[in-house]
Amino acid sequence: MLVIFRLLAGIWIFCLLTWGQQVTLGWQEDVRKCADAQDWTAAMSIVDREIARAPQDVDVRTWRARILMWSGKLAEAEREYHEILTAAPNNPDNWVGLANVYSREGQREQALQALDRAVNLDPKRTDRRAARGRALQAANDQGEAKLEYHRALALDPTNPEARGPAFLTRRTEARIARRSEHRPLQLR
Repeated sequence: MLVIFRLLAGIWIFCLLTWGQQVTLGWQEDVRKCADAQDWTAAMSIVDREIARAPQDVDVRTWRARILMWSGKLAEAEREYHEILTAAPNNPDNWVGLANVYSREGQREQALQALDRAVNLDPKRTDRRAARGRALQAANDQGEAKLEYHRALALDPTNPEARGPAFLTRRTEARIARRSEHRPLQLR
């Protein structure tokens, strides 16, 4: 009898924990749906509710910054990212988020600085290198942009983000792929 009671109690606890996790993760899906519909008020309402439950949760604050940016409230998004980065300065994703805000504000130099920080924190991520390449290209620094795209291709020769620019020919891509097979690329 005691064994059955323990088994049922264990199942009950497991079900409660699983249900609680689904509820916790469900808010992110709800925010994504609101963002897809560009219902920024509803998305912000969900995030603000989650912040009230866990005010120090950096992930929830990051969602708030994203929604502010997507909804065009760039100054507020910038402030939010600065607060987030004060709490978690070594998260490269948040540096990329801040760079996106700066880019939308037309602050190219600050965007590049934020992307530099993201790349320095995680130099082996192709998407970050490609983002830096796009920012350099937008700043009309074609030479440095080309180098950054080459670095991205050396990390992952099949990455479509790094293969996109017109100035990277198939011959250049093949040369980079061959070189990366034989020796690792020296990062800054």
